This record gives sequence, C-alpha cells and structure tokens, in this order.
Amino acid sequence: MPDYGKRADGSPKGPGWLGEIALPKGGVATEYTVGTEIGGKEMDIPMLVPGLSKKELQDLISIIDSESDIPDSLLQKAKTHALSRIEQGESVFYEEPSIIDSIINLLKGL
Repeated sequence: MPDYGKRADGSPKGPGWLGEIALPKGGVATEYTVGTEIGGKEMDIPMLVPGLSKKELQDLISIIDSESDIPDSLLQKAKTHALSRIEQGESVFYEEPSIIDSIINLLKGL
C-alpha cells in the first residue's frame, strides 16, 4: 500500500473513502482531515466522504488545492458521515477490512 503520510495524531493515512483523487496542482489526496466539534468533543474527521455530489467533490478538490475555507454545507456533510460511523462504533476514517472481515461478509451473503 502506498504511503499517504500521517494524520495529526501520527496514525497513517489510508486510501480513503473515495480512493486517490488527483489534485490540479499535482499529487493526490485520499483524506482531507479537518478538526471540528462532534458531541461536545473536538476531533479530526475526513472531508472526502461518500455521499458528496460531483460538484461538491470538485469544490472540495479546489479547496484542498488552494487551501481555502470549507463551506459549512460541506463540513456538515462530513460531520453527518462521521456521526453515522461513530454511532456504529466504527472509525470515522476508512479502514480496509481484514481478510477475516472480508470472509465473514462473504459468508453472510451466501
């Protein structure tokens, strides 16, 4: 797996929810992490999450490339995704399933 760098907490970044996204100025983004308050706690969450429209994704790519401020509408979408993951007891960041998890999910589908 490629080295995508590290998050502020030192944990390695992964392939992200949407995979590698090419940036106009070069390079790729897999995660774009922001700090925000969720449930009364400050925490880091990814901005590149499922559910973004094509336009929202393009807007976010421009924001990442230019280091502009993130509109509240995009931050809210990321927060909604993060809350959903937290409620499921899962990480807000994409984690590749282990081989065991993949086999269990495959067997559940039979």
